[in-house]
Amino acid sequence: MKNKKTNESLNAEREMIKDLRKRIYGDDEASSEHSSADHQCVFCGAKSNLNTYKDNYICQECLSDLRDNN
Repeated sequence: MKNKKTNESLNAEREMIKDLRKRIYGDDEASSEHSSADHQCVFCGAKSNLNTYKDNYICQECLSDLRDNN
């Protein structure tokens, strides 16, 4: 019984997320992966070779610089 309620809850959450993506992105089958072209590095503004860190995007070059300076 508990597993059934958990599954129903998860299914409801998935549908809610799918609906939100549809409303935000206007895509019926909006995926959780969005193009990195929509994002840019928080340090230099680069739009390629991005890595995600705590809801921010950092390009590989800036990430390497940060690692070298520590």
